[in-house]
Amino acid sequence: MYVCMYVYVPEIHFDHPLQLNTSWPGVELTVGQVGGVSVDQRGNLYVFHRGSRVWNAACVICRVSVPSVVSVCHLLCQCVICCVFKIPAGSDTPTLTIGHRFQHGEELTFFCKPTDVAVLSSGEFFVSDGVSAVCLSLLTCVSAEVSVSVDLCVCRCVCAGVSPPPGTFDVPHSVTVSEGTGQLCVADRENGRVQCFDLEGNFDHLIRHKEFGPRLFAVEVCPLRGVLYAVNGPAYDGPSDLTVQGFTVDMSSGQLLESWNIPQGLRNPHDLAVDPTTCGSVYVGELNPRVVWKLTRADRSTTPTPHLHMDTQIGRSCLCVVSVCLVSLCLV
Repeated sequence: MYVCMYVYVPEIHFDHPLQLNTSWPGVELTVGQVGGVSVDQRGNLYVFHRGSRVWNAACVICRVSVPSVVSVCHLLCQCVICCVFKIPAGSDTPTLTIGHRFQHGEELTFFCKPTDVAVLSSGEFFVSDGVSAVCLSLLTCVSAEVSVSVDLCVCRCVCAGVSPPPGTFDVPHSVTVSEGTGQLCVADRENGRVQCFDLEGNFDHLIRHKEFGPRLFAVEVCPLRGVLYAVNGPAYDGPSDLTVQGFTVDMSSGQLLESWNIPQGLRNPHDLAVDPTTCGSVYVGELNPRVVWKLTRADRSTTPTPHLHMDTQIGRSCLCVVSVCLVSLCLV
């Protein structure tokens, strides 16, 4: 006798699309190139930007650091300094610095050019690293006590024209973690895809859609809905008709649930963040124009109004340290 069993998996559905919130932020907001955005458990938004410093292909040698990404646990990546910093809430002074300033390497105690941080409730955190042709692309897990570093994925970039196998990166640019599902997902930027692993570093599945195009810049998990939000970027040598936009993806199945954008169209998004309290608000930071956008769904009545925290102290406090050294620009 055969017994058939059916498991019902509810389909993820949104009653309202994500749309630009034109009433936000309600105050004049002046930022430099936005390297990172993040939202804490209270719905407060943090913006990590580059101030008056402009980074582009014309700038090859620089005397200052490049702010890259901010995480809600106040762990900051400095791409050129090659370090990750932990900064207590309400402070502008790091209580922990991991890595070696201005020294990159492939050993476990070194970072090359870190791009993002994802933090577990235990205090362990994951660092995506490797925005450089001379370094490996890495995904590293660091213990809460920072006494042990465990390499999860050590992967060299794959040459152009070759289909990259799972577990290899060409610029791991963003990392996000879902403790509920035990998954870690990475925006594999120059391969235009999302790779997901378990928390031990074992490859789980890959998400790729033609709408992503050749470059995918950032991913962020919504812990309440089991979805990933992502943004792509302009394709310099790809299809001319590519739309730069955001995406909502089922984290488990990889199904593309929706695409979203602002009326004038995103141009150079670099990072995004999701309000974890309701998942009803998504923030996108751009390099050019220098702006942060807030997108919300029409049923946002339960979404708290976040406060805005502009992280400019880090850039100023680092200047006295890095101004004595010449460092190569990290083009991100």
